[in-house]
Amino acid sequence: MHFFIDHTKLTEQTTSELKYGPNSSDPNNVFNISTQFQLPEEARAFACQNGMMVVRRNSNDPDNLVNLYIKPSNSVSIGGIAVRYYIYRGVKLSSFFTKDGSNLNINAEDPTNSEFIALYWNRRTLLGTKSYITMSPSSPLNIGYGDDSLSLSDPNNLNENRPIRDLFNGKAPAKAFDVKEGMWIGDFSNSAKISFEIQLDTELKSTTTLGNSAFNAISISVDGINDEQVKKRKQEFITTYIDPAAFFGMHADIGVEVTTYSGSSKNTETKKLSNGLYSDLISKFANKNKIYLDIKSEKGMSYNFYDNYKVSISDSSNIKLNGAGTPIEYGTNGWPIMFFETLANETTQDRKKLSFKLRIDNNNTPILFLSNKAESDKTASKQISFLNIKKDGTTGWTNEVYIYPKHIGDTNKNNLANYIKVYYFVGEAIDTDSTRLKNKTYYDSPFCSIDIENIGEQLLSIKMLQSYNPVYVKEPLQSDGTGNFSFVAESGVYWDSSQILFYSKKTFPGGTYQEGSGKKYLPTFNRQLKIETLNNHQFKQSLRDNFDITCKKYQTSNGDLKVLGLNSYHQYHNPADVVVIGKKPIKQLKEDLILLGLTLSELQSLKSVTGLSPDHPKYIFLEPDFTNFLLDNHNMRYFKFKVKVQGLNNGIPTIVAPTTPVIVYSRDKQFFHSVNFVEHEEYSIGRNFAGENRIEFSIYHDGRIKINDNIDFALIRKSEAVDEHFVRKENHTQSDNVFGALMPIYYKYIRPNSFSPTDVDIAQFNIVMTNEMKKKGDGKKITSEYSLVTSYTRGDTKRNLKSPVTGHIISSKQTTGSVGYKHYENTQRKTFMIHFVTSLSNTDLPDVENRIFDDTNNQSLGIDLVYRDTRRTYGNPYLCAIVLGVVIRNGRSVTLTGFAFGDASCAPSASHVNGMASDNRYFQQWGGTLAQDVEFIDLLFEYGISYVIIGKYKPAELLTQLKTKSYYSAKNVIQDTKDLKDKKGNFLEPRRSLHDDHLHAHLVL
Repeated sequence: MHFFIDHTKLTEQTTSELKYGPNSSDPNNVFNISTQFQLPEEARAFACQNGMMVVRRNSNDPDNLVNLYIKPSNSVSIGGIAVRYYIYRGVKLSSFFTKDGSNLNINAEDPTNSEFIALYWNRRTLLGTKSYITMSPSSPLNIGYGDDSLSLSDPNNLNENRPIRDLFNGKAPAKAFDVKEGMWIGDFSNSAKISFEIQLDTELKSTTTLGNSAFNAISISVDGINDEQVKKRKQEFITTYIDPAAFFGMHADIGVEVTTYSGSSKNTETKKLSNGLYSDLISKFANKNKIYLDIKSEKGMSYNFYDNYKVSISDSSNIKLNGAGTPIEYGTNGWPIMFFETLANETTQDRKKLSFKLRIDNNNTPILFLSNKAESDKTASKQISFLNIKKDGTTGWTNEVYIYPKHIGDTNKNNLANYIKVYYFVGEAIDTDSTRLKNKTYYDSPFCSIDIENIGEQLLSIKMLQSYNPVYVKEPLQSDGTGNFSFVAESGVYWDSSQILFYSKKTFPGGTYQEGSGKKYLPTFNRQLKIETLNNHQFKQSLRDNFDITCKKYQTSNGDLKVLGLNSYHQYHNPADVVVIGKKPIKQLKEDLILLGLTLSELQSLKSVTGLSPDHPKYIFLEPDFTNFLLDNHNMRYFKFKVKVQGLNNGIPTIVAPTTPVIVYSRDKQFFHSVNFVEHEEYSIGRNFAGENRIEFSIYHDGRIKINDNIDFALIRKSEAVDEHFVRKENHTQSDNVFGALMPIYYKYIRPNSFSPTDVDIAQFNIVMTNEMKKKGDGKKITSEYSLVTSYTRGDTKRNLKSPVTGHIISSKQTTGSVGYKHYENTQRKTFMIHFVTSLSNTDLPDVENRIFDDTNNQSLGIDLVYRDTRRTYGNPYLCAIVLGVVIRNGRSVTLTGFAFGDASCAPSASHVNGMASDNRYFQQWGGTLAQDVEFIDLLFEYGISYVIIGKYKPAELLTQLKTKSYYSAKNVIQDTKDLKDKKGNFLEPRRSLHDDHLHAHLVL
């Protein structure tokens, strides 16, 4: 970031010069956007960032002055704001043009001219050497300048009503020219007041035209507007600009570059930080000590834009500041922003202290997100993005919220100009509220506005846009196992000549459900979106290379339907990590990326809806088909949605449908798309089962495991684990039996190419859903709340008891008694496990030894896998794939002693909850050898097991052998250190530990 002017030539603002904020002569109706200075002498102007610049006519003094607009190529994003334009007003026309009568010519290349002029001629000379480029004559139009008398209907007009964005997107005859950060771009005049503005990226329909870009200074006026809704929307536009003093003050920690000249010699650029930033730069502004508080509600509108928060119908007070007991109305002179010249000092830190309480009203689950988490705490150790906010009893207010902006650092600890943006989100579903945009489920409105400037514009060289309004995505846990997540997301779009892809991806986890769904993507087959024309560098690096897809065929009465799904999503720690060997991607949860694919004609249909206010952003709304899910000819589920548009109509939240219906489909409720969006995609390779939709694990001979379809198991037809040996189909009515069909999961083994066939089906298992459990200690007292679920005379445990209120489980060693053995807490989420049996009956399981596979069907793979002394036959789907791969490669009989029960508990083991671990007997104890145990453990790690636990005393010499392995040095082998004791606490003789008779293998995803 570079300062906009030679700071040594910038004098302090006087009272006669405009400053950002309410105009002193009419503060309730006029808000100054421009920040003016009267320079004592001419001063060089510098580009704040790399970007594109246009030189525009100054209508106040067209013969001598121009105005400059710089659009950053990569907008700075700091503290929740991003810059759309840097605007310089009152620059000398002679910095760019030489007059020839009534004509203007761009200045010749000369050492006395600016670096911008030098780059202009250097670029033209370079391009002129290319034989395939025909150079147009040098013209002021090449750098954005031109007067025009052409009619509005002429596409080459430069009429004052034309949006200035047309000069940057290539639609106008005048073009933008690139500049570099810190470049000397021209000279400010001292013959008239200059001004500087910073316009922010916004989803508000804020159109800067060639006409209003031509003045020396601008203000926003609501004088004479009697319609309160119209007035409120216009007042909102002040937050599309930022006070330059506060903007540069936000850079106190990272610094702002400055440049000076000694005569014609350029001095070395230096960086101003903290105190130096204030004393040399910000102190020149009249607002040098102003701290702005900008509280936003959902969709980036101001705190009370939708009239949700006020003490009563007759009292609009809605904020308590800095410990005050008396509430006031949010804003300053009716404008939707607050600012402070003085704040209390945080006594022991270099920070000030700002506090407030907000109204609860119909926001019973308030979420407060701070854009700059560095200001969330007075120390660096406790910085958070989501502030601690909740209802303050029954008072109608939140608790006190504290924010800690930096101060100058001088003895007086004066404020350092700053801008603080916080978002006050609703943490619960918004369904029928007439004062809020509907947001009942996470996919209702996660995407950016369809009004975002330049969306779908073909002449942009980089066809992508990002919204800088964060989106709060939330979904409570649903009875089908979906949901249980919340986060702040970034949204944006990529497009080409015919298609557009909306995205919303998690940036800050937390909020109502801070842990997320817990559903992680498993290793899968690489298959990227095939859209070739979206295969540009920005799309690939920023998004496309981070996700894989699957494409499934749904056979319907209307023909085959092609539906995409997200098959994986990952992000690296930073962009450089992608090319660094050894860097692993961050594991993403299944909800962390949401995509919507449309054609540009479908987008235009949405943009053309009527019945919504043009002054409020319009958003895509996905309305489920009336059945919520549909079934194809093979009874496979998929989802259909009508795409509508949500906005305001006379101040009332309204959803309207386009004249031409827009329909999208989804199989995972993460990737939504229209039929035309996927017409060039090919089906994923798969077995011809139910329209190629079977879900299967491929287990490779070399130790790889891949799932072909990472769909959330909650979205397929599923079964439910009622207890440890009974599987029940999901609820269905007699008239709708098809919904009770089980959805199996398949496992196949991929042998070396020398075998035929190379891929062999192993088995299919039932996948079941149950409550996710968490181990919570031993010895819990059994109260009347708990009722008996299962009881046995022998085996792992004697009885399981469950609370119908909480879902918590207590396992007991005894058939009677009041003290439990193991305690498992219901996490209020769902987990999915495999019922890892094939030939065994689902209604009974003997206690001694039970063969899992029918030998007749698996002779070619040599599977010999049995259970012994256990009823715990439910395992994590990926762990079961590991066990199968190891057993096949091992080539000898393996005796399992248990995963978990169907209710996700696992007594007597302590850490098998949710089927994330398996036990098996050592080979040495059943006629085998030490080498066989070592080989078995080697295979476990080859197939991706996370760690193993072995005994303290037996089997002999196992630890010695494992110490030579690389996985041992990586601390993936744990030796049991606790000796077993009897009920009186005496050591059992001979000495032995729990894992002396079995190996524990654990998976961490």
